Amino acid sequence: MATSSTVSSLVSFARENNYEYLPGIPTSSRPEASWFIPPSSMTSHPIALGQRVLLVSLTSRKTFFGRLKSVVRLERSYVVVSVSPVEKDYGFFLPAPCNVYLSISSFILPKLRQLQYQLLSSTLSDRIHDDFEALLPALIGEDGPSSSSCPPEH
Repeated sequence: MATSSTVSSLVSFARENNYEYLPGIPTSSRPEASWFIPPSSMTSHPIALGQRVLLVSLTSRKTFFGRLKSVVRLERSYVVVSVSPVEKDYGFFLPAPCNVYLSISSFILPKLRQLQYQLLSSTLSDRIHDDFEALLPALIGEDGPSSSSCPPEH
């Protein structure tokens, strides 16, 4: 787990290098594991595809420098986004891409995905609940995410 001075230096690095600092939790110890970003950890402004993100584990020393590439799937409360490593920060030894679960209310969906979400949101499930049920209390607290979340419209 990161110390407060480590967190401060990572936040500063993120700001200085145009990364969004996103503290979260990898869902396993595998390098390509999905990350869960609790809604309380999201930035105060919505993020979108193409943005660079610095994923920092709340439970270990793991970090991931990436760029939000594409929407993998929509869920009721989350959007699952593919994150590719940023080559200039890794050099020749690129880690495998990963997926990240982001709160749908904190993410700017592309127009077609906005339409899909509006049409299908009542039928969507939150697969994170199915796949990672044992981790969720620690990840999102007792109340969990609001099922009435709506993506921002831009």
